[in-house]
Formats: sequence, structure tokens, C-alpha cells
Amino acid sequence: MKKYLINLFYFSCLVLIVYPLIVFSWGKIFPGKYRKNLKYREASTGQLDQRLRDADTTKNIDLLILGSSHAYRGYDPRIFKKEGIKVFNLGSSAQTPIQTEILFNQYLSQFNPKHIIIDVYPALLASNGIESSLDLIANDCLDKNFAAMFLKQKNIIVINAAIYSSINNILKPSKAVKKIASPDKYIVGGFTESYKKYKAKAGKDIKFDVEISDMQMDALVRIINKIKSNNLTYTLVQSPVTKEKYALTKNNVEMDRVISKLGTYYNFNKMLTLTDNYFYDDHHLNQYGVVVFNQRLLETIDIKPLAKYAKN
Repeated sequence: MKKYLINLFYFSCLVLIVYPLIVFSWGKIFPGKYRKNLKYREASTGQLDQRLRDADTTKNIDLLILGSSHAYRGYDPRIFKKEGIKVFNLGSSAQTPIQTEILFNQYLSQFNPKHIIIDVYPALLASNGIESSLDLIANDCLDKNFAAMFLKQKNIIVINAAIYSSINNILKPSKAVKKIASPDKYIVGGFTESYKKYKAKAGKDIKFDVEISDMQMDALVRIINKIKSNNLTYTLVQSPVTKEKYALTKNNVEMDRVISKLGTYYNFNKMLTLTDNYFYDDHHLNQYGVVVFNQRLLETIDIKPLAKYAKN
């Protein structure tokens, strides 16, 4: 028994001390092609670093937007502001409900929103969430909630990135944020503006069925339950994608049925007919499309009464 405890102690030291140092050294010394299980980026085209800095200084909003890049590219705070509604967009690239839950828990009390829109992209309900986790890690979203998340994901790439980021921040806490050149413009309130127009490419993509991950659906249900427990109202929205992109999902009817069971839900792919000129790429709106979508959204969802709570 004594020998077992000694071996357990040495093993624990290896895991808690030696392994993190190996991971950090590995990340610093070897180029990307030699560290496939360690992916760390200090900035991304999703402008999450700016969005989080903006979020940290924002309080008492009327409408909170949650979701993926469909969220931060799809809901323009300036349009809602004209109606007297103060919005913050807390979307991030490839954000799945697992990451949404982390950000929602972190900012809910500070934002104190009156209504919440959860932008639901069905394909991400089937995602493992690795891409979005790496995005959050690179933008310093490491806390006890995040630790619980990557333990649930059980993915070595996410764990290694979290270890590397933690040590990197300790050794260089005041590092300057790297900027990635982008034609997109960040708008205060979490929005990313682009006037780029999509040009469809030749070729035929393969159709598929979305197979919802239990882990993702459980996270989405927890978010909704927390919204309800705080006596807040919410709406589930599927923002529009190109007609061709939408048709690739074979079980769209089933997805609508599943999501609609979670609360009030609107699929704007069935409510708007937009040509490719209204899109940035095959599944993101450009500014022309955002204007049309947001105006229709304001006509559809009863959020205008929030204007009486609008802050200056």
C-alpha cells in the first residue's frame, strides 16, 4: 500500500507539474506541423478579443444575442438602437452551446438583459466544439467554468491549449494582442460589419443529416433553464443562409421540430428569400442582408417594448 501511494504521488507530480511544462516548451519550440495536438492562436478573424474587451465595460443592456458567427455577423446593434434598444452581441466563431453557456454565465449579471436571443445553427448542435473552445482559450476565457467544459469535452487538443495559454499568461500577462488583417469592421456592441458579396463557386456539395450531440443539447437546455430561473424572456432564432446552403441539410424539418420544443422559435430561412448578393459567404449575411434580416426580426419578435428600458 505504501509503495502504491508513493507511485501515485510521483505520477501526480508528473501530471500536474512536468506535463504542463512539456506542453508549454513543446508549443514554444516546435513549429505547427510538429504539434498537431497543440493548437493555439493569439488572435482570430472573429474579433473576439475586441468583443470581450467591449463586453467587460458594458452593463445593463436590453437585448443579449448569443450564438456563433451567425450572431456576431447577423445582428447590428445600430439598427436596434434606432428603436431605443440597447444590444450586446456575445457571439464567437463556431460557438456551440457548450461555449455559449460559459460566456452567458460569465456576463449575465453584468449585462442584466431584459430579453435574450439565442441564434441556433443546427449544424453546430452536432459539433464537438473544439474550434470554438480554442478561440475562447486564445482570448483568455479561462476560469472554473471553462475548466469544467474542457473536462467534459475530453479533448487533448483543448486541454493542451488551455495549459499552454495559462502558463503563457503567467509568464507574459501583459502581452499585446496580435491583430489579423481583415476587411471587416468591428462595431461597438459586438457586431462585425462586412459589405463583401458572396460569389457561388462551381461544384456540388454533399447533403447530410444533422445528428444532434447530447452534450450540446444538454448545454442548450441548461442555458434556457437558467434564463427561466432568472425570470427572463428569450427567443430561439435560426438566421438565414443561402438557399443552396440550407438545402444541404436533409433533415431541416426535424431540426425545426426539435428546436421549437425548447421555446418560441423562428426559422428565417422560411421567412425571408434572399439572393446571394445579401451574403458574405454561403452562410453569413453581409451588411445588406443584415439590414433586411434585422428589420424583419423587429417586425416579428415582440422586443420593441424593451425600448422603454433603453439606457442612454
